[in-house]
Amino acid sequence: MAKNKPFRLLPAASNCWTSGLALDGARALGQQFDISSNPPKVLILYGSLRKTSFSRLLAYEYARILEDLGCDVQVFNPRGKCLPVKDDTSDNDPKVTELRNLSIWSEGQIWVSPEQHGTITGVFKNMSRKSFGSFSSERRSSIPKAWTEFDMVEGLTDELELPVGRLKASSFRDRVVDVAEEFFKFMVLLRGKTDFLVDRYSEREEKKLHGRLLAQAEKEDNAPTNK
Repeated sequence: MAKNKPFRLLPAASNCWTSGLALDGARALGQQFDISSNPPKVLILYGSLRKTSFSRLLAYEYARILEDLGCDVQVFNPRGKCLPVKDDTSDNDPKVTELRNLSIWSEGQIWVSPEQHGTITGVFKNMSRKSFGSFSSERRSSIPKAWTEFDMVEGLTDELELPVGRLKASSFRDRVVDVAEEFFKFMVLLRGKTDFLVDRYSEREEKKLHGRLLAQAEKEDNAPTNK
């Protein structure tokens, strides 16, 4: 999965604002939980196929911040051989397998998508159907007119041969750091506690009755009907 690190800067762009941010509390938390021996695994997704995609550039900024905090970060590339639209045969597509494997590998995920008609893009919705099921598209943080908030680095491309740009200093950039810092803290604090936190009464009762959790189709078949 080393190929999923296109956010790492080339030598020509060594002046990186994400290095050495004043995130001492988050770093101390990482040291307290000894993440150096087992770095938190983070998957970052972006929902745009444009050559100059500001969602991609923002995804890279998140990746740099989280890697600087000690995470193992992978960014999924929806370009190249694009994800097929979900149908009866798409589950065996290599790109779908790659996304699912990354999703299983990850402990936490950052999702970055342009807004189209008030919601996430079709590219992102297609990714969600492959691995994540339904989810809320409520905004956590947004950058309006994102094309005005990046400085493009002339003559520089990433490992995918796509244009590189850096987020300008602004309150929006500060908010990006806020989100990354909060995400990191919660991810570290929740490590080892997920089984307890997702232990639900209804599922325990279902296992008692059936010996396992039922698939949704089985639940619908067993549901009482109103007469």
